[in-house]
Amino acid sequence: MLDFARNNDPLQPALASGRVQQADRGACLVAGPFGLIRAQRAAGCLLEPKAGDTVALFLTAQEAWIISVLARTPGEGELVLPARTAVRARELQISAESEVALQAPSVRIAGGVLVQAVESVRTLASKIFEKASLRFGLFGKLAEQVSGLKETKASRMRVSLDENLRVRSASADLKARESMRIDGGHINIG
Repeated sequence: MLDFARNNDPLQPALASGRVQQADRGACLVAGPFGLIRAQRAAGCLLEPKAGDTVALFLTAQEAWIISVLARTPGEGELVLPARTAVRARELQISAESEVALQAPSVRIAGGVLVQAVESVRTLASKIFEKASLRFGLFGKLAEQVSGLKETKASRMRVSLDENLRVRSASADLKARESMRIDGGHINIG
């Protein structure tokens, strides 16, 4: 090896920098004052090196490790993390100028309170399953339009209205197994 990082003993570890010539998932060919060497991405180097990057290296007589990407021309970056990774913080904020995308076979969100502050919501789903012990929504106006069948199934159901209830249908069928009660000050049928 050449004299790198002002160290005259090639058996002593040293730090150096170089430019990535070729990169393939953690293994890179790096050129610098030490010549052309093969270096592995260190576990602490989270940004995946790519060709053209300037990198910091830790060199020993047997190994070369990329410990950091120092400079990159504008473009995409990829953070490479272990198979199971947890991010812990007292408070964490993720922001992006144009889009945040989550992609996984399953996405789980757990929290004590979910606060939504959105201008518009678009949902594309083939199936939606919702399980809640209590669901509360307060709307100024809520309109639903379903092209197929809308079915509500509950062990008990109560509808409370402050003003009028109007049901319009081409055909209506009201059935009760035991009893049905219609109570009102004035009842018109027909």
